[in-house]
Amino acid sequence: MTNFAYLDFERDIEGNFFLAGTLIDGCFEQVVLHPGLASVVDTRGMRWQSPEAFIEEFVTRVASSGLTVAAFSTAEREAILEVAIAAGLSLPAFPYCNLHKVAKRWINRAPDRREEFDRLPPLVLGANAFMQRRQRFSLASIMRLTSFTAPAMYHPGQTSGRFKSTISALSRNGGNYLALTAVQKAKFTKALRHNEYDVRALPILLKAAGPDECKALSSVLELTQHAAATRLLEGAIS
Repeated sequence: MTNFAYLDFERDIEGNFFLAGTLIDGCFEQVVLHPGLASVVDTRGMRWQSPEAFIEEFVTRVASSGLTVAAFSTAEREAILEVAIAAGLSLPAFPYCNLHKVAKRWINRAPDRREEFDRLPPLVLGANAFMQRRQRFSLASIMRLTSFTAPAMYHPGQTSGRFKSTISALSRNGGNYLALTAVQKAKFTKALRHNEYDVRALPILLKAAGPDECKALSSVLELTQHAAATRLLEGAIS
């Protein structure tokens, strides 16, 4: 499945970017997007970019290589639009596949699979009714229908808090990652692993559902320099 570029952003509810995870041509990469985490890149063998620089580089690469962006939900698409409009970026068009929509079709079109999914327990045991409903069709929940299930450290709703805790600790010690406590380093590592799982799960989910299904539900996203000229064309990719 080398014709897809898999993407997962880590953001908080205020829209702050922490990290981008990508998987292209079998190569997984995490790029730090928050300046408060920039000091970790050398120690952890990562790169730091502003969200604007990352999005411009990523979209240009995707478009020039003829790839389809695949992500779980429309959040990544909306993030790209938001940043492009705010920064006045002029980006090439690219197809985008919402794998959440693909996954729900994959579950519902097979009665046996739907029955298996309905029998699954809550993703997080002890979660209240509201959280159970929110998590029911989450990526980790759906992946229980595959062999690639979430690891024990995977805790929905805690990732942005773990990044913020790391940023706070680095701000207090002058940005020295090596001086963080074992607990502080563990929080950052768990946040990275959460993102890595989400990214690596995407091609497995796509393979289960079928890439043709994804192409049939793709959208062509055209980004131009001016917000008024930005167009989102919903439709099938032929």
